[in-house]
Amino acid sequence: MDYLLLIVGFTLLIKGADWMVRSASELARSFGVSTMIIGLTVIAIGTSLPEAAIGVMASINQTNQITLGTVIGSSIANITFIIGVAAIMHPLKVEPASLSRDIPLAFLTQIVFLLFLLTGRGINRLEAVMLLVAFVGFLVYLGKSAGTAKRLLGDTQEESVDEKRFIRDNRWKHIIITLGGLACVALGSELVVDNARKIAMKIGLSEAVIGVTIVALGTSLPELVVGIVSVSHKEHELMVGNIIGSNIFNILFVLGISATIHPIDAPAGIWVNLVSMFLAMLVFWGLALRNRHISRMEGIILLSLYLVFLGMTITVALF
Repeated sequence: MDYLLLIVGFTLLIKGADWMVRSASELARSFGVSTMIIGLTVIAIGTSLPEAAIGVMASINQTNQITLGTVIGSSIANITFIIGVAAIMHPLKVEPASLSRDIPLAFLTQIVFLLFLLTGRGINRLEAVMLLVAFVGFLVYLGKSAGTAKRLLGDTQEESVDEKRFIRDNRWKHIIITLGGLACVALGSELVVDNARKIAMKIGLSEAVIGVTIVALGTSLPELVVGIVSVSHKEHELMVGNIIGSNIFNILFVLGISATIHPIDAPAGIWVNLVSMFLAMLVFWGLALRNRHISRMEGIILLSLYLVFLGMTITVALF
């Protein structure tokens, strides 16, 4: 039964991601919003639902150091593993707005996160509320950016009356399909993580190894699948926006809501992972700045960095 549910989970992930990418692209067009904004908001939040669910449950059980590790691990996996795999499939274009606005904003979010951990060796409720306020500000900022993009699009793009009516009439259909896709991705990732954990325990893997492999990679499965589907549809903006948005969402919302329920204490060994998170973002930013794209060779470099990180983490966990 565990193996069957695992297959069902992967099927839901793949189909849900496909529906999300297609419908989100149509929604972006119907509202006059760039696919980058859609990726930074709706898709990013949807693919981060596993981290959010884990964060809430861990906080309720007062074991939310799991949340801290999951957020850091997912941030590293998103930048190195997922972008690496996507770039190997097809070189990724990185838009100027990502280089000048979104990636620096994600890096600034990581700096604030680090400062909170340094000042109190964890995240208390006041800092958690500050993260949530910053998250609301981030959404407001994106909303204004979307409004600007829509005005500019309205000045430059002309569509026939029939085409505008067709897009408007199908808007609700695409909203429903997008939400349905989000639900499939969330449920599919939960089935994959839960049943993969059960299978791993049955074959004798330790909890430490399960945590750094199955849980860390499992919660990043939605981003991975959405990334692969986005690249296959040549929706590079959606893919990059999803990754950057997910990393921002994980820190501001997931840690914010988790630490609001119960403060998070940072274990001593977390600093190695934090340094890895910063290095991953810096390497990605540097590679993207070179030619405004991530080549296949650069994708191999990012993927190799993740494998090194994973190997180092497993080694520390075992010994």
